Amino acid sequence: MQRPAASRQLGVSPPISTASPDAAALLLSSSLEKALAQHGFRAEGSDPTLRRVVEDLEALVVTFIHSVALETGLSVEQAGAAGGKLCTLGSQALGVATPGADIDLLVLAPYFVERSHFFADGGLGGLLRVCDGLSGLQPVQDAFVPVIKLKLHGVAVDLLFASLKLPQVPADLSPSQEGLLLRCHSEIDVHSLNGVRVAAAIPALVPHRKHFCATLRAVKLWAQRRGMGWRPIPIPCPIPIPNPPGPDP
Repeated sequence: MQRPAASRQLGVSPPISTASPDAAALLLSSSLEKALAQHGFRAEGSDPTLRRVVEDLEALVVTFIHSVALETGLSVEQAGAAGGKLCTLGSQALGVATPGADIDLLVLAPYFVERSHFFADGGLGGLLRVCDGLSGLQPVQDAFVPVIKLKLHGVAVDLLFASLKLPQVPADLSPSQEGLLLRCHSEIDVHSLNGVRVAAAIPALVPHRKHFCATLRAVKLWAQRRGMGWRPIPIPCPIPIPNPPGPDP
């Protein structure tokens, strides 16, 4: 088994042990992988429904960006080369999502595509409304990270957006590319892009991605079986906010 260099420490504390696993540990690891598979955890990229959702939305995004390019006065050639990219973030990007979990996606668009186009009925929002297999469309424009929530082919999707100061967004553009944050139009775009960059950075900070993901799946299953999975919880404000003073009677 390949070990990290002795001079490099990953994390804020040293490892408990750097010894290679013995036969008993390998047997337990194999049992864990079988248990995770029995509880619905699939290998990364093996869910055909998720692949279909991503492919359908990616095609829709390219069509949307091409349409906006023509509307803003770009030539047919420029519109065709504008591209556009759909990036996965969160647990789905790491391959550790629980069965039935939603998928978080980010639309990366060139400079001429604005957030208003993203939400407009005449933009991506309108294309989504007539998309086959789509339901529950809910734009949330005032969120800290604005999002379009939807269900496609039964899969819940959170769709984010970021516009970059680039004339083209090729399919092979890496979200973790050096200096890409400086290409964002606004702070909201930076927040939107950050989730993708974090998902890309985590695997580079662990010595063995496969073992890390298996451990993370096990922790998520443990938490799920104890009702500790993540969910939004409304928290009332503990301090009453007085009404502004009105005119004297």
